[in-house]
Amino acid sequence: MNNLKIFLSFCWIIIYFSFSIITFPAITAAENNTIKIGYIDYTGFIDKKPDGSYSGYGVDYLTQISRSTGWKYEFIYDSWDNQLKNLKEGSIDFLCHAQITPERQKKLSIF
Repeated sequence: MNNLKIFLSFCWIIIYFSFSIITFPAITAAENNTIKIGYIDYTGFIDKKPDGSYSGYGVDYLTQISRSTGWKYEFIYDSWDNQLKNLKEGSIDFLCHAQITPERQKKLSIF
């Protein structure tokens, strides 16, 4: 059951990424070819290695997108509450692992 839950979460993330990359205001940042990606502490999704590089399935997915777009990514780590604030203020272009809830839909007015 736990593996199914992880698989379904991953599928949702892929769908969300696809939708968000296409429709989200990150298009403006794409003109500079650098997208600011906000992320939280979610092991295996985006992890910063001791050498300063990043790994995880979120990084792998974004790397695939960059092969077509030429985008580069700046990863910015912070708490969930701060990342929501950063997204709303425009200091990040994209927030990883953002699950849609009715409350967040009202706060961010992006869907």
